[in-house]
Amino acid sequence: MTAPQLRAAGFSSSAISRRIDVTLTRLFRGVLLYGLREPTDEELQRAALLAAGTGAVLGARSARAWWRLGDDGAAIEVIVPRRRRDQPGLVTIERRLSRADWTHRRGLPVTSVARTAVDLAGAASLDELKRYVHEAECSKRFRLRAFEETIARAGAFRGKPRLLDALAVHRPLKGKVVSGKERLFHAFLADRGYPPTEHNALIHLGGDAWVSLDVYFPEYRLAVEIDSAVHDSAEARIRDAARDREVAAVLGVMTLRVRDTEIVTRPDETDRQLRAALAQRAGITARP
Repeated sequence: MTAPQLRAAGFSSSAISRRIDVTLTRLFRGVLLYGLREPTDEELQRAALLAAGTGAVLGARSARAWWRLGDDGAAIEVIVPRRRRDQPGLVTIERRLSRADWTHRRGLPVTSVARTAVDLAGAASLDELKRYVHEAECSKRFRLRAFEETIARAGAFRGKPRLLDALAVHRPLKGKVVSGKERLFHAFLADRGYPPTEHNALIHLGGDAWVSLDVYFPEYRLAVEIDSAVHDSAEARIRDAARDREVAAVLGVMTLRVRDTEIVTRPDETDRQLRAALAQRAGITARP
């Protein structure tokens, strides 16, 4: 609630002041929380928007976090049509936004996924922007046309070349990724320019039998399984080998197994193994 709202309800300024730190907690200048407790994230975001005034929307790192596409910053970042005085925990950024540049998500006004990228570009590195685009793709929130239209509306802005470079290596996601290791591998494929893949591809083996392939290169009839430590046991190895033989026999698909940790710790070796497997499959699939 705001101090003007309390005054409109009949509380005098002195009455409000007496209740601060007794029954009210000050969150921002002129914005109070009933009760002496830590606010929830949503309460804090709402309070920041109230403190920033009419036309305020969550933006930049705060918008990125609200979309669940990355971390927020040390302070809440809010886009406003006219510059406001910053205060502890709240940074206002003056921007003139088109109505197409923001929306409502979980009850709060927030810049769109594409506009958030524009506002991040000035301070973010190329790797950070690539990661943001990748997370948006994996979360099914990436629309290339929306990014192109938003960038065109924004005109000249800091970091524009970096954002365009990040979009240039964008890799569309066919299927879905359901784990952190699968997200990492999708980013790995994008960074190194691999041919199109399907993720968690459900393939029919015949009858009632189906198999899900972590990553599938349909042009090469090559599957990649991203294995964690649970695949190290003798029982798991036997089961995996039997599955790989069945996939090869029924579908003619070779399976390459990659350890999830090596995507990060030994990316060049993973790249070498995968390119060798693709080259081998290219020779086989090209035969008459």
